[in-house]
Amino acid sequence: MKVVLFLFSLFLTVSIIHGNVEEITIPTENTKLIGSHLVIGINHYPLHPAWIKFIQDYEISGVIFVSKVYSKAENVKNAIKTLKEVTSHKMFFCVDQEGGIVNRIRDNVTQLPSAKRMAMSYSLTQAYELYHKQAKDLAALGINVNFSPVLDVIDKGQNKIIGSRSYGNNYEVVYNYGKEAIKASLTENILPVIKHFPGHGYTIMDSHKSMPIHENIKRLIKMDVVPFKQSIKVGAPAVMVAHILYPKIDNKYPASLSPEVITTYLKESLDFKGLIFSDDISMGAIQQSYQLEDAVKQAIEAGIHQTIVIVPLPNLKRLVANLETNIRNDLAFIDLMKHNMMRISAYK
Repeated sequence: MKVVLFLFSLFLTVSIIHGNVEEITIPTENTKLIGSHLVIGINHYPLHPAWIKFIQDYEISGVIFVSKVYSKAENVKNAIKTLKEVTSHKMFFCVDQEGGIVNRIRDNVTQLPSAKRMAMSYSLTQAYELYHKQAKDLAALGINVNFSPVLDVIDKGQNKIIGSRSYGNNYEVVYNYGKEAIKASLTENILPVIKHFPGHGYTIMDSHKSMPIHENIKRLIKMDVVPFKQSIKVGAPAVMVAHILYPKIDNKYPASLSPEVITTYLKESLDFKGLIFSDDISMGAIQQSYQLEDAVKQAIEAGIHQTIVIVPLPNLKRLVANLETNIRNDLAFIDLMKHNMMRISAYK
């Protein structure tokens, strides 16, 4: 027995030295707390057993379906069915189904026009009817979270990143059409997530590649944030925070990692009581400056409830292992995650 214990101890030491911590991370209360704050990207079908085990072991909060393999509605439905059958915890099943170029599921789901075309060509009543048809189709597949609508106020066509995903350059138009999308989703028990708070419409750079900077505080307050403020007042239940630096608010952290933007402004000033998602934490804007586990920790400390992470499985395992090691003696952070669980569970 002593020999076995010695060899096991030696194996652990060698594994840690060589960085293979993902192979030996045993599920604990802390790793499950970490998992409850993660929405991970799934880009393969059928679901691989190793991914299923990871989701089971660490009680991963949700999945977002990415890649062309999930353009088929049947694949989405079957993947959700599988996860429901093999997991014992409630999950978020997420998709980006905005309309236009961002319609991830391409068959057997109502295909909506872009937000720009919706605002230009359809009345508010017609928009609601279309959004409601789409929501019914998504709900039938098992989707319960849609990262939509986009409430970014476009800067007169100069922003090519958001482009036709925006309802336009008038914040009242953006709010009014976004409100119809929100109502339609809620009718079918789908959580609509308004994005990209506090506004991506005035930026030029693509946060998938590098960090956009929004320095016009007057425009931010008087235009960009208005559709978000109005939507929160009428009951928008969830917000996605952007990977954009707003130096007049916080000159150190981008919004998705900023306690000033998320806690002080969104939660306290705007009195938002709902669920807060980060944009994909593996995007270039974040990964250029932060290790994955550091970015996730900072996001949660800043006030994020659900961090989206779209990376390969080995990276996810390392993330959980490294973060668990980093927070082992950080009681304040562990208590924060436990406190967040009440908010997260309320929306499942």
